[in-house]
Amino acid sequence: MHYRADIDGLRAVAVLSVVSFHLKFGASGGFVGVDVFFVISGYLISKIIFSEVRDGTFSIVKFYERRARRILPALTATILVSYLVGLRALYPNELVAFSKSALAAILFVANIHFFTISDYFAPTANTVPLLHLWSLGIEEQFYILLPLLAIFLARYSIRVLFASLLVMAVGSVLASGLALKINPTAAFYLLQYRAFELLIGCLIALTTSKLSPHKLLAETAAAAGAISLTLAILLFGPQTPFPGAAALLPCGGAALIIWSGQFVQTTVSRLLGSSPVVYVGKISYSLYLVHWPAIVLGSRFFPDASPIAFEIGVICGSLILAALSYHFIEQPFRQKRSTTGSLRVLSAAALSICAVACLSGVTIFERGFARPSEKQVQDVLAYLSYDYRKVYRSRECFLDPDQDFTEADVSKCLPEGPGTLAMLWGDSHAIDLYPGLQVSMAKNGYSLGVLTASACAPIIGYSIAGRPKCPSFNDHALPTILSVGPKVVILSASWILSDQTMDQLDATVERLTLQGMKVIILGQSPGFKEPVPRTIANRLLSGNPNMWITEAGLDLSRAQSDEIISSRFRGRANVKFISMMQLICPQLQCALVTDDGTPTYWDSEHFTEKGSQMIADKLASAILR
Repeated sequence: MHYRADIDGLRAVAVLSVVSFHLKFGASGGFVGVDVFFVISGYLISKIIFSEVRDGTFSIVKFYERRARRILPALTATILVSYLVGLRALYPNELVAFSKSALAAILFVANIHFFTISDYFAPTANTVPLLHLWSLGIEEQFYILLPLLAIFLARYSIRVLFASLLVMAVGSVLASGLALKINPTAAFYLLQYRAFELLIGCLIALTTSKLSPHKLLAETAAAAGAISLTLAILLFGPQTPFPGAAALLPCGGAALIIWSGQFVQTTVSRLLGSSPVVYVGKISYSLYLVHWPAIVLGSRFFPDASPIAFEIGVICGSLILAALSYHFIEQPFRQKRSTTGSLRVLSAAALSICAVACLSGVTIFERGFARPSEKQVQDVLAYLSYDYRKVYRSRECFLDPDQDFTEADVSKCLPEGPGTLAMLWGDSHAIDLYPGLQVSMAKNGYSLGVLTASACAPIIGYSIAGRPKCPSFNDHALPTILSVGPKVVILSASWILSDQTMDQLDATVERLTLQGMKVIILGQSPGFKEPVPRTIANRLLSGNPNMWITEAGLDLSRAQSDEIISSRFRGRANVKFISMMQLICPQLQCALVTDDGTPTYWDSEHFTEKGSQMIADKLASAILR
């Protein structure tokens, strides 16, 4: 293969998009840079595989030797350096979680590991230093299968190989779209739903010079590709259903740029081939590896840094680290081919994997090297792994993203026993209130039921990316509530403040009040800049007895919902708005712990069971007053 500077330039666009997204620089869809990497990787690697298979020179051992040289040195260095920094920055339980993810990453199953524990776009994702390594798991799993497939299909013809890859790509797109409706987290993390992105690159690699287009066609294709990629980077966001069909926009854009550049030097390829852009592309792998640990771990060392100063520091630091990694780790290992045999390279690779695995295993076994003297701190930090499922009555009264309303036994969630009937309807910000509110309402003669689903605001017609079952949930929840006939219906959620959503909320409230029900709308619950258990631990270790958090630690962007919602429903008969911010944090002073020292929140926005109980009497009084 001849070297193509424009592909390095495209790598630069991909990695800078990802970095911009993670630093919230305005590239709301910058996460599609990973998808661009997949297309590039599929093209470059399969170009080599197909060529060698066709010529009869392909060797599995040589192939994995090249992969080991390319991937492992910088990856191992990043994990080890992050671990050393983590020894200082992370608490023992966090170091254990880091070690588990490091073990998954070095074994190239990080995507499966994070699928089981994390939503990529969840607020808590910002605390996971190796979360970005899920993409390496996708790639390496793909490259276990591709060489074998190429060897088998190449026995027939290139056309059979092309047709087979095309069928698999189409099947993967369709499966990805279906998974978005059933289990969006699986669609994001698992190979079968991402394979089409790499397969698109493979298909381009099978095109030859015999298909060389006219220069005008190549220019048009390159321009269309650049526009498609730009639109995806600027217009997509965490709420975009992804990957699925949406991923075809950035992947198709990258594919058009790569395809057109095979034949002629287009305007786009010249721009991508400029020296500064190409250099960033050359260090893009190392930059991708180091930037996210720099963000996560850097925020632990400089929690009070201004956003602009922090972002500039991360960018400069990441570029420096990436350049050092490229010149002193990546390049030396990749250039030793003539002097080091394949088996020695693979043996060294196995040793590096074992080293990381052993270090991770020891850390996990030793529970992050926790000291007995820090038991109080460890007890607090254990809430970062809080098992909310039993408290939330998950899959019964709090539905998971993959769950239909009809799969839950809602009879266990409806009001029971003596007393006036009431219902709590909403998302996780409703169910976390339920343990305490149920008891407090009972003291006042009310029997409280609850119907909630993950990220599903209690609004008829409401839809949100990543939660395809929300419309169905609410369509079933409303008639269920109407059949119960409660006197009071309490609505609570992480509210989306668009005009359309507020209109839909208005219509939902009207349907309830027309049945003679009193509707209570709870405002946005307080949110904090970092998980509350960690804030408490920091203060315990520093000897700070103050267990209140003030305005500086609050996410004040949530406060705007109070004015928007209260003004819309002010003066309505049978409708009452309660500001959770004012109720829980009067004068912007929020309690970090309950009377017995239990954290009030288990993350940065959800109550623990005792936190719910702490504010329940006050909330019940406000509801019934």
